[in-house]
Amino acid sequence: MAHSISIARALGASSTSRVLQWDGVAYVPQPVAVDTSAVRVFRGWADPSKEGHTLIAGDQWKRLSDTAPTRNVILDTDASTDLDDLFDIKTALVLAAENMHNLIGVAVTTSNAYSPGVVAAMADHYGVTRPPIASYAPIGAFNPGATATLYQTLYGAYSHTGVGLASTVTDTTTGYRTWLAGAANGSVEVLMTGFAKGIRAALQSPADGISTLTGSQLFAAKVTRIVACAGNYPSGTEFNIQQNATDWDWLNTNSPVPIVWVDVAQGTTTPPLTRAYLVARRPSPDICLAGLDAWTAQYAGETSRPLWGVIAAQYALEGPDRYAFATVNGTNSINTGTGANTFTAGAGSQSYVKSTLYNGMSAGCSSLVSADLVTGDKTWSGSAWV
Repeated sequence: MAHSISIARALGASSTSRVLQWDGVAYVPQPVAVDTSAVRVFRGWADPSKEGHTLIAGDQWKRLSDTAPTRNVILDTDASTDLDDLFDIKTALVLAAENMHNLIGVAVTTSNAYSPGVVAAMADHYGVTRPPIASYAPIGAFNPGATATLYQTLYGAYSHTGVGLASTVTDTTTGYRTWLAGAANGSVEVLMTGFAKGIRAALQSPADGISTLTGSQLFAAKVTRIVACAGNYPSGTEFNIQQNATDWDWLNTNSPVPIVWVDVAQGTTTPPLTRAYLVARRPSPDICLAGLDAWTAQYAGETSRPLWGVIAAQYALEGPDRYAFATVNGTNSINTGTGANTFTAGAGSQSYVKSTLYNGMSAGCSSLVSADLVTGDKTWSGSAWV
């Protein structure tokens, strides 16, 4: 195949998928139908001029999905200390900017003082509509493995007008209740890339002036599913569950909606995002690149980071087709003493998903994190996008 990024349709897919090729290799089930017209149309977040493709005048880069979004998404992140959390947030922002979903709220389930401001700074930096932001901090202290250096650095370096320290923003329970109360029934998905403490508090919340429904009733009415990047499957021990096992066990047992678990082990097997890849696609002031450099300084030269949460966001926000995610239905169990999980296949309202297309996920997810968020459709002039 002659060109690096193209429109393609996976066998059996109901609609055209987006940005399915890198360097002539298709990372989807074969066969695929590829756009081979003289003037090519590229869809999605990846800038074809930065992905090894030689463009010709008249090539088009379609930035937005063909239809308006119907799904509302809440991102529940543990953005607190780790670099990879920035990648999850960037991914949610990219796909919201491209009309793949409505990002109606970001719940920061830690009490890191600087995290809400960094979330706001990321949206402002990329020029997308800032979602409402809530923090666990007004509820209580929760910051496993905390060190403030990275987020404190970004908080001070990038503008976050109107969003101050975590103690001054909306608490996550109020955030969840407000976002859900304002959404249509059955229109919300929750993407979790961190801990379960915040969502548990929201689920256990009583009726109040925001809604006459309890938290559990709100979730049952408004939320179709929870997609959780937590645990190893079919069994294993993973940091997010290990550090917060009691709350994860509660959610696993009491969730009024189905939970789809995304195997965290994929993020370790998938090649990580490297500084070389990011710097080739992003200008120097880029907040993700600045975060990577601060991370490198903080952790003695570590210049890459796995894409755990980006894989979960990719699955949740664009669907299973691109990387042929396999789904196993059944029930999960969590050991509150060790944080280990064990999934039993069979009947049940839960499932886990995983893919073995690791190189493809690396290319796609790295491209998401380094996406150019210039809005609108573009045409190649022969030297630049106009």
